[in-house]
Amino acid sequence: TATAWVKAGASASVGKASKLYLRERTASGATRTVAGPAITLSNSWQTVTVTITPASGSALEIYADQTGATTGSAFLIDGVTLSK
Repeated sequence: TATAWVKAGASASVGKASKLYLRERTASGATRTVAGPAITLSNSWQTVTVTITPASGSALEIYADQTGATTGSAFLIDGVTLSK
């Protein structure tokens, strides 16, 4: 399970959606990506979570995005954790 805190970093991002993702890369090189639920960015910190059950020996990557980003958009992310 990955958890992070996100909020809009610019007024252009308020009201836009953001998601947290986990990407699994297996020992054989296969990949699988799981997305958490979308949250609506605001000026307040919000927690986002995504869960995956990886295969033994897999590597995990955590990343986040903002949909509908335009010039001047930004979001802040903090307190990222990964736990069993």
